[in-house]
Amino acid sequence: MSTDHRHLLVIGIGAGDPDHLTLAALKAMRRADVFFLLGKGPEKSSLTDLRRRMLDEHARAPYRVVEADDPWRDRTPGGRSEYTAAVHDWRGRRADVYERLIRDELAPGRTGAFLVWGDPALYDSTLGVLSEIEARGTVAFDTEVVPGVSSVSALAARHRTTLNRVGRPVHITPARRLPEVGLDDDGDVVVMLDAQEAFTAVEGDDVWIYWGAYLGTPDELLVSGRLPDVAGRIQRLRAEARARHGWIMDTYLLRTVDGAVDDGSGPPGPAAAAAAAARSSARTPSLPDPARRAGEGEEEAVPVLRVADADAAVAWYRRLGFVKRWGHRFEPGLPAFVEIARGPVKLFLSEHAGDARPGTLVYLRVCDVDAVADEFGVPVTTAPWAREVELRDPDGNRLRVGTPAE
Repeated sequence: MSTDHRHLLVIGIGAGDPDHLTLAALKAMRRADVFFLLGKGPEKSSLTDLRRRMLDEHARAPYRVVEADDPWRDRTPGGRSEYTAAVHDWRGRRADVYERLIRDELAPGRTGAFLVWGDPALYDSTLGVLSEIEARGTVAFDTEVVPGVSSVSALAARHRTTLNRVGRPVHITPARRLPEVGLDDDGDVVVMLDAQEAFTAVEGDDVWIYWGAYLGTPDELLVSGRLPDVAGRIQRLRAEARARHGWIMDTYLLRTVDGAVDDGSGPPGPAAAAAAAARSSARTPSLPDPARRAGEGEEEAVPVLRVADADAAVAWYRRLGFVKRWGHRFEPGLPAFVEIARGPVKLFLSEHAGDARPGTLVYLRVCDVDAVADEFGVPVTTAPWAREVELRDPDGNRLRVGTPAE
């Protein structure tokens, strides 16, 4: 057994929003000498890129970043014994990678760190893998765990609900065990790691779902409602998102509706829903919450605007309430194609010379044109059909923004 002593930090970094980093996580990151990052292939490179951006902003130099490929895992559907065997095999091979990184890349007396999505204690293998390495006795280290904001917490926060109702339990389960857990009147169920859309097998008109994917990221998707009403919509969104990104990570809360809910944790009745809608309308900001996602319709027309620098254009359109949903380049250095969205409104921004003419006019209908005028410092003009402002983006594209006349 080696007597070399190393210190490891397992740091929860939240569900995807860099603002989910806690003060404890920031302090821990500034103590680390080496950060270990495991890549999950080109289709998930954005996750590695986000970790690197966090380090660029918060880690204290000098530090090193050591990357390795995450071992392949057999995800062939099977029974519980086959699944357990596949997970143990994958964890063993992952432990081999971690052991090599710790032994070869972290000098005795130094501090290394693993940045873990969500919370290290909830459906993450890092602590289990490190325990396996400790049991081997090949390299000595101690471990410190920094909790993080889990996707479960982020889901409840984004839907403005609680995970449990008064005096009732909440059950957290992987999707493959959902048929065994079931739903009853005594508690609610949070489902994670759903690769097979297990919610489609849940029966009952009284089941409500709070669903979220890519929580905390610019690509976040949210749906809530009675499961029979929204299951098809969630399936379409999952298929579109998987086709766009090559992967999807979603979480959802299932609960049965059992009449009036007076603790703010469940779906409201008709009167409460109307009152909530009125309150929501009264406090809705003029520039929409960027986390409200589009992509809910089956058919739509999306204008394409020619831009010279997609990143600069995205920054300008952010002032108008748009957020970047995704972007694509065929190769590094080639023109970018980006989608941005403001609530249900989408625009494509293209650096490709043949996609659109410079100086295109787009009309944007909003609830409060005065807020837009204040943001850009332009006057509002009154026409018979609307109160309007006209803007030009950095590439000369014209945006006429108006609030319809009553």
